[in-house]
Amino acid sequence: MAGIKEIRTRIKSVEQTLKITNAMYLISSANLRKAKGRLDNTVPYFTKIFKTIAHILHHSPELEHDFFDQRPDVEPQARKVGYIVVTGDKGLAGAYSHNVLKLAQQRVEGEKNLSLFLVGIVGRVYCQNRDIPFVEDFNYVAQNPTMRRAGEITDEVVARFLSRELDEVYIISTEMVSALRLEVREQKLLPLVREDFPWDKEDEPEYRQEIRYIPSEEAVLDNIVPNYIQGMIFGALVESYCSEQSARMTAMESASDNAKDMLKKLSLTYHRARQAAITQEITEVAGGHRERCVAQLQERKGKIVQVQGPVVDVEFPADALPSIQDALYVMVGEEKRVMEVAQHIGHETARCFMLAPSEGIGRGMEVISTGGPIAVPVGNPVLGRMFNVLGESIDGNVPCIGFEQSADKLQQRAFASAVASQQAVDVPFAERQREICENLPATVVTERNVLKSNHGCYCFCVLV
Repeated sequence: MAGIKEIRTRIKSVEQTLKITNAMYLISSANLRKAKGRLDNTVPYFTKIFKTIAHILHHSPELEHDFFDQRPDVEPQARKVGYIVVTGDKGLAGAYSHNVLKLAQQRVEGEKNLSLFLVGIVGRVYCQNRDIPFVEDFNYVAQNPTMRRAGEITDEVVARFLSRELDEVYIISTEMVSALRLEVREQKLLPLVREDFPWDKEDEPEYRQEIRYIPSEEAVLDNIVPNYIQGMIFGALVESYCSEQSARMTAMESASDNAKDMLKKLSLTYHRARQAAITQEITEVAGGHRERCVAQLQERKGKIVQVQGPVVDVEFPADALPSIQDALYVMVGEEKRVMEVAQHIGHETARCFMLAPSEGIGRGMEVISTGGPIAVPVGNPVLGRMFNVLGESIDGNVPCIGFEQSADKLQQRAFASAVASQQAVDVPFAERQREICENLPATVVTERNVLKSNHGCYCFCVLV
């Protein structure tokens, strides 16, 4: 698993990428609306040119013109074909430019008399890397399609067509069928075909009129046909630009969704790693505390140097001598014998009084200091229970577990307060506790050892 710092760095990186993709999506959306508006504004003009050409061809069926010259005298193998390939200037648009270049690659293969006119930096780089020859490239047209730049492309291909350097001219571009569907299309620009300009009878005026084209119909076609081709090229450029923006919007939306999914996964991984680090730290702290407790326990070990009845002298290291009233214990077999420090003899010896029988205790036996005074259990678990002075239960029930210990006086006050504040007791224990006390030999029960609750229930502290 990667480290927390590395995961946090990746999260910040993905968040920055998400900001970029969202910004690019919004920019592409704005550019798309702007380009479509520009195209819609030019539609009426070129529609009028189209109808004018159709009108001329309808009323002059015998008219011959260079723009309609199909050049049947040229063999198909010898025909010189020009392709205008429209790609983008920037990436991050999915397969937009790739689809156009794929179709252009198919047209280039096996063709000898083919001329390429490239629009877009992506197409130029593609041809340069594959040693595909091209006649001319028009830079910065793809990102800013205007009528002027469309006119420059039109002048180039029209001049080559009229000078017979080219017999046919096509344009390969992308059409945005819908927001989710982009299609690569191949459109013929030159020569024009009469059948592509059908005359609509609805355009015929209701009254008879005579239309004259001055100076001639040929001269009119010489002027308006290049404008019509310019309109076709401009429409293809704008459609390609709109398709590029749509493809980029789709790509950025997909990238944003992937970034959000990645953020969720990274966030989950980060929290897991963080929790693992916290758990490890807690484990290390607990392990270190355990080791320190063991070390302290080793430091608190002493050795019996003298036994005189209930009085026991225990020798400790000079820096580990227990305090007066601290509790010590020695193990006699499996039995734990408790004693209390009463006096210090020198800097290394503690004189103690046994609180348990001293039989079986001898010199050299190991004594362990508890590090505090004798304590008895306090809290709710002791209500209705009986304990000896060492805090051990003597009522035959399960020993209390999980209580806190305190010093003698503080613990006694807490014990009394816990009993007095008890809200409810299931069973009165007075009779049973008195019976236990009567059966205990050498047991002294005083008034201060009997604590009575508000409910008439008793808890005894029995001093043995």
